[in-house]
Amino acid sequence: MFEISLCRSRQLVLRFVLLLAMGVCLPPWSGAQAENSEANIGQLCHEEWPNDFSMEEYCQNNQREDLQAFRRLVLQYRGSSDFIDPIVRRCTEEWTKGSVLIDYSMVDYCTRNEVEAAQRLGKAPAPSASASG
Repeated sequence: MFEISLCRSRQLVLRFVLLLAMGVCLPPWSGAQAENSEANIGQLCHEEWPNDFSMEEYCQNNQREDLQAFRRLVLQYRGSSDFIDPIVRRCTEEWTKGSVLIDYSMVDYCTRNEVEAAQRLGKAPAPSASASG
């Protein structure tokens, strides 16, 4: 029973991350989305740096910056969900701690590496011009 619940939680997290990245949920840093992202970042960094406030702060700042970079990258491929969705899904699964704590820095790093490798191999679609920047 617990295994099924954990699996369902992970699926919901992955679905939320995909929607979040594609800008479908809510605009970046608004309302509930900002609160969820901030709560995730706060808990992740506190767990990684429980007795080091300067590193916890540094971690939080990096997580916020990398989440924004990740959103921009994924938005470049919003018209190519067959390409970007599996990459985001795999990277999010790989860098989700427990069932819900997402390491946005590592998800961004993993996704970016996969996209760049696909580009070098000629397997990536052209990014959307309107989403670049």
